[in-house]
Amino acid sequence: MEEIDVAPSIEPGQPSKPVFTTRPKEDKAPAAPPSLNITGLIWNSDRPQAIINEQVVDIGDTVQNVEIVAIHKMGVDISFNGQVITVKP
Repeated sequence: MEEIDVAPSIEPGQPSKPVFTTRPKEDKAPAAPPSLNITGLIWNSDRPQAIINEQVVDIGDTVQNVEIVAIHKMGVDISFNGQVITVKP
């Protein structure tokens, strides 16, 4: 999406008319995922759980604005900025 600047263009004896100019949107570097301290995993059960930042979490829970989408023996999958990232203990 581009930002639009509106600056009046006034000619003598003429009604003012807006002039539109565009600037490219500044690209921001993607933010890094939050730091998650995983200290425990229960993955081979009907209800996988993890201990993250001293809190017991289930699949579907949110920790530091990221959703837990899977818990497995290698770590925890989180949804961050539309991507799934595996966080290892």
